[in-house]
Amino acid sequence: MRELTVTTHTTPVELARLFNELAPDDEVGARPGADGALVLHVCNDKRPPWAFASSRAAISARVAIEVVLQHVDGMPGAQPLVANVREQLAGDAGVKAGWLAPPLTVLARLYCTTTSAMSDSAPQLRLLPRHARMASEDDAVEQAQLSPEQRQALETLFDKLMQLPCPSKQLNRS
Repeated sequence: MRELTVTTHTTPVELARLFNELAPDDEVGARPGADGALVLHVCNDKRPPWAFASSRAAISARVAIEVVLQHVDGMPGAQPLVANVREQLAGDAGVKAGWLAPPLTVLARLYCTTTSAMSDSAPQLRLLPRHARMASEDDAVEQAQLSPEQRQALETLFDKLMQLPCPSKQLNRS
């Protein structure tokens, strides 16, 4: 069974990797771990979905995901994705891997790009997400439609955005 121990130091990259390794229909729950951590895991309960959504495991999973979202909450461009994840977590349904894998993957890429602009020691994202393949194919199509000048302008703009001062350093939180 795939699991992830979530603490305040767990990165969006680790969370996205877990969700991309799961089947789209897998429901994710959490249980208490050592030293206040939560352990995300697949719930293979045979209960109806409405019963799982209000269970302790489902609520703990939502809390664990929220802890990781704090790393990207204030990053430029992350607000719509974070809002999308929170909207999915706010519903009555359980935490489904297939629903959250695509936005978590994009947030992980954003996290890596932002932290690498701030520091050379940032983790490199090496995800080829199973559930987000269509999004990456769409990105490739969009990139192919851009002229070289447009691509260069976008890269320059993104580089300038990464140089803007950040109100708080997310990496040094304990």
